Amino acid sequence: IVRVGSRCQNPKIQQFSLKNARQRARENRSLPKDIFHEKQRMLAEKVAFEEALKSKQQEMEWTQTHIILFSSFTEHLIIDQRHISSLLAPFHEDMRDIALLGWLGFYPDFERIPDNFIHPENRETHVLPMETNDTMIEMQEDEFNEEDEEEERRRHDDDINLEEYEPTTGHLTDRRISSKVEISSRRARQTVQSQGNYNDRLIRYIIENPTTLNNETVNQINDNVWQLNEQERYDLYRYWLLKYRQHLQNSLDNQSREYNVAASILAEYRQKEDYYLLKDNIIVAMTTTCAAKYHNILEKLQSKIVIVEEAAAIFEAHIITALSTKCEHLILIGDHVQLKPNPSVYHLAVKYQIDVSLFERLIKNKFPNVRLNIQ
Repeated sequence: IVRVGSRCQNPKIQQFSLKNARQRARENRSLPKDIFHEKQRMLAEKVAFEEALKSKQQEMEWTQTHIILFSSFTEHLIIDQRHISSLLAPFHEDMRDIALLGWLGFYPDFERIPDNFIHPENRETHVLPMETNDTMIEMQEDEFNEEDEEEERRRHDDDINLEEYEPTTGHLTDRRISSKVEISSRRARQTVQSQGNYNDRLIRYIIENPTTLNNETVNQINDNVWQLNEQERYDLYRYWLLKYRQHLQNSLDNQSREYNVAASILAEYRQKEDYYLLKDNIIVAMTTTCAAKYHNILEKLQSKIVIVEEAAAIFEAHIITALSTKCEHLILIGDHVQLKPNPSVYHLAVKYQIDVSLFERLIKNKFPNVRLNIQ
């Protein structure tokens, strides 16, 4: 006896489960070697495809919140060689990955670019506040609040006045110096946080707006990309980003197809394994849901007798899917005057009578049946 399905928690029934039969077969090494090894190979292949898909999906999500490294573009031939040479010209070899960030204005402290690589009016490499376009996001840095600084001084002075009547553990001058250091540290933290917020807003502005360029217009861009103004640089980056996303999407599509093929082959080997475990059993018990799921295995088992318990509460379609072409004897057990099938859509029950089970329909049509007088 083998029971297919793992919902039942009764320990007396669990010992007959297909899950335990699989475990015993692995421990006893009773499975055919070709099925076992092929299943393991396809399982490893499926896991590898899953990891690759997750990696590509993470890359795709990354492009929506971060500036892509220069090496990611060049690795997939996204940027023209003439623009690559121009973009890297001001940088040392070990600064290739930050070249794109510097070009977009995210690294104001990197090495000064020589005048012959940059247009005179765009000599500063940092990004100016975006006030040239009404649709731009306002990105003014938050200045240190002077009222907070004054409040800090007053609070400190109040603390000093209160402590005049208590034993002091330090010199008054030391406390004032400590207060100044605390205020300076606070100012520095706010400046760093403000710069971080500014960069986040700039990244959102660059990424969320669509590019206006296409292959033809990009080919017309000057070889020296440092001569482009801020908006032109952002637009060119969006074009590169669009191409990079298209590359990632194509990779995702290809790997998804490969994953689906591997998953289908793995499912076939799992069915072969289950068939090998079920074929020598006299009784195979399962729900109608499992019967639909394992329909291919039921066809191979060629069971001549099918017994359905609580048949009056099961949809007719569910019973039909549990039958194989080799079925010769169908035994339905139930009570048609009690529970009926419960469709989730009431309209279907009323219009098409799908709440009438095969058991009830056969009884109402005077099909030969046996009724128990004592249970």
